[in-house]
Amino acid sequence: MTSFHGGTRVPKPHIPTPPPSSEPPPARYPETLGTLLEMRASPGRGLGMFALVDIPSGTLLLAETPLITVSFYAPFAGLIDAPFLLTVSQADAYYSLSPYSGHKTRSLLVKILDRNAFEIVKGDRNGIFETGSRINHSCVPNSEFEWVTTVGRMVFWNR
Repeated sequence: MTSFHGGTRVPKPHIPTPPPSSEPPPARYPETLGTLLEMRASPGRGLGMFALVDIPSGTLLLAETPLITVSFYAPFAGLIDAPFLLTVSQADAYYSLSPYSGHKTRSLLVKILDRNAFEIVKGDRNGIFETGSRINHSCVPNSEFEWVTTVGRMVFWNR
């Protein structure tokens, strides 16, 4: 897939595979936090991702597995058990995401889903990501993303 930006096509970068190991693969790779990107507070908006350097177009920013996935058609059903399926650090990461404030009667769990979900399987599944969900959801974004089924990760790259 390529994206169209300013009259030029920005190809999706090569997606590296994590190094082989007896341990489970990391949730995100390559590790770009601290070299290309940093997570910091954005006044009135919670934590967000910010570039530390000028990043060339087409640079891989992140390839990440979701914290949780939920059905596109019945997202709230999948959320009922979600807190019990996450590790303590994953639950902390989920609850640190910024909630959508437009629905006063919805639970915090659902407000976080409303604000941070990405469609990962067209018309079927949504995912919430510890790092990727903090990338600006702009009408004029400076990054692209695509779910890559073969590696089970959302891939983000610079426009």
